[in-house]
Amino acid sequence: MFQLEAMLALLILAFLGTPTVLTQDYHGPEVGKHSCTSAPEGKNITSIRVFLKGRLIVGIQLNYDDNKDGQVYGSTAGKEMVARLSKEEHIIAAQGTYTPSALTQIIFTTNQPRQLMVGYYVGNSEYSSFPNDPSHVLKGACVSWRAGGIKSILFLWGSENSSCVKYGHSG
Repeated sequence: MFQLEAMLALLILAFLGTPTVLTQDYHGPEVGKHSCTSAPEGKNITSIRVFLKGRLIVGIQLNYDDNKDGQVYGSTAGKEMVARLSKEEHIIAAQGTYTPSALTQIIFTTNQPRQLMVGYYVGNSEYSSFPNDPSHVLKGACVSWRAGGIKSILFLWGSENSSCVKYGHSG
């Protein structure tokens, strides 16, 4: 009987801990339409394009091939900013800011090392994300959006040239 009680207590703790871990990975309020994109097998991110209206990020596009653009999530209205990666360059961390209205900035840290910034430092909330495994790189993202901007983002990490993605640490 003792084993059953102990297992029940562990099961309850596991269920209670799970939602907290999952919701910490999204940066910003999870409202609106949700979509995810990740690199196809053997591909890596070559550039990231964001669309800004005022100081808010209203659209985002991850590209995995120099000759073909990826799907745009959100709107293409407003100013366009592009972060391009060199041939052997990979994103190893991301950070930025957001307001209750939308994301306002994303700063990508690469293995070169250098930082690629899109958007503006605006908002009272800051975030950071990096892979659990230091050999992993940014492979994709999930976003939620609605009229007015990209509301939240979740970064997906995995091995270089693979399509496997995992969640990382957030702060």
